[in-house]
Amino acid sequence: MKRAAPSVSVMLREVVSASNWTRATGSQTRFVTSSEIMENFDQQIFYLVSVAVIFVVYGTVKLVQWRRRRTSEKSAERDAAKLNVTQQKDEPAGQDDEPEWMETGPHDESDFLFGRLTPLLAAMMPVSIEKRERLTRSLRNAGYYSPHAWQNFGAVWYLILLLPIFGCGALLAIVPEELEATVLVVMIIGTALAWALPSLWIQNRARDRLRQISTGMPDMLDLLNMCVSQGMTVTGSFHRVGRDLKSVYPALAKEMEIVSEQARIGMLSQALTNFAHRVDLPEVLSFSNLLTQTEKLGTSVSQALADYSEGMRQTLRQRADEKANSAAFKLLFPTVLCLMPAVYLFLLGPSVVELGQFFDRGATDALRTEIPSRFIEQ
Repeated sequence: MKRAAPSVSVMLREVVSASNWTRATGSQTRFVTSSEIMENFDQQIFYLVSVAVIFVVYGTVKLVQWRRRRTSEKSAERDAAKLNVTQQKDEPAGQDDEPEWMETGPHDESDFLFGRLTPLLAAMMPVSIEKRERLTRSLRNAGYYSPHAWQNFGAVWYLILLLPIFGCGALLAIVPEELEATVLVVMIIGTALAWALPSLWIQNRARDRLRQISTGMPDMLDLLNMCVSQGMTVTGSFHRVGRDLKSVYPALAKEMEIVSEQARIGMLSQALTNFAHRVDLPEVLSFSNLLTQTEKLGTSVSQALADYSEGMRQTLRQRADEKANSAAFKLLFPTVLCLMPAVYLFLLGPSVVELGQFFDRGATDALRTEIPSRFIEQ
């Protein structure tokens, strides 16, 4: 009679019990039993479960805080809407003040990167209100004009922050015990970089874009002056200048097109106000106030643009002179820290070597000479 084949579970149990996994320890070899393997595996599973529980608790707390904040924001919006309706009813008829409206986009969920999870992921980022407002301003200066720009950026930032944590946590379950400390160090460094790099990247991007807009402002003013002096309207001049500057200053050309479209469907003064709100530059704010005042007072736009362009070029020259004058002071520290040690080593090195050899020869000669007996008796 044929003996029945053993089951799969019995075979696996026999393989685990008879395993001779070895681990090199210096010149000897130590056998690792199945109980030690299961103990290490249980310890790694405990680490992963602990990390998961911490993130679940943290996510629950942030979700509750986000729901409370959303509820308070919605109630504040309803109260503001009721107050606005009451003020409109109380205003006398025939009042021709300019309507004040803020530049907003579509407040639907079409631009969310991760759908309805986007605001939840962004709310889990442990950032203060001041830092969130600062990053929102940096996103606006960098050219991200979506009303949900902060939610998208916060969601991506949170996922980048989770990547090294869960990646290194998964590695802890498979790496040997002697590599666990290295994986933990990599996880700490990766988490720190994931926390710092996204905000630094968006701030540098905003700084570069503002520098590009500031550099192209004088040329834009000259082109705008040429168009206005030839009989074109200010709105049409913005559209033409934006089209001509697209290949040289793309960021400034985009702003000109936005101003042109908003002025065409609304008012020029409000379009210029939105322009100054989007770009945090004193030159843009002065330019917006200049055109708004010329439109209200009916003065010559061409002459005002020419004077402002000349003043702005003078300001840029003064900034260039200031940077050139401060270059010598900035080069002082690299010179002292990097160049002077090499110069001292080159000039004083041979002298130090010869001085050392001189003392060595003198000490040897003194040891070789006999000491007179009278000095010994004394």
